[in-house]
Amino acid sequence: MVKINMKIFTIIKEESKRIPDKNFKDLNGNPLWWHLLSELDGLDITVNTDSQKFLNQLKKSNLKSIKVIKREKKHIDWENDENIDSSPVEDMLFDFCKTIDRSEIVVLTHVTSPFLKKKTIYDAVYMLQKDQNAKSIHSILKIQDF
Repeated sequence: MVKINMKIFTIIKEESKRIPDKNFKDLNGNPLWWHLLSELDGLDITVNTDSQKFLNQLKKSNLKSIKVIKREKKHIDWENDENIDSSPVEDMLFDFCKTIDRSEIVVLTHVTSPFLKKKTIYDAVYMLQKDQNAKSIHSILKIQDF
């Protein structure tokens, strides 16, 4: 595959409200987060996290290309404030984008998509690069149900 000037950004949260311990659920012998990050290992990956559990597991893994950003207090407070009906992920992404070159493509993904393939990301980036008017690309699945 051709080298593309891209950065992968994802988040791993220690505690999940709807599904307890979601990012650490065992899936075929490994935590959920491991499946996506192991598929993307070798790419430029940055994980924004508040999780010591993740950091401990990452140290024991053989993954080599993962950079970690410690979750900022403003984002932790935002997530924990029950009066705020939004997620701080967009703000985390904006903060991350301030640290990179404007020519780099940023891929935002989630460890809750453990079966995402590297090829899918490359295909999406290729589609984005082909269309000079496009500024972003999103993956969706069309479902028609009656």
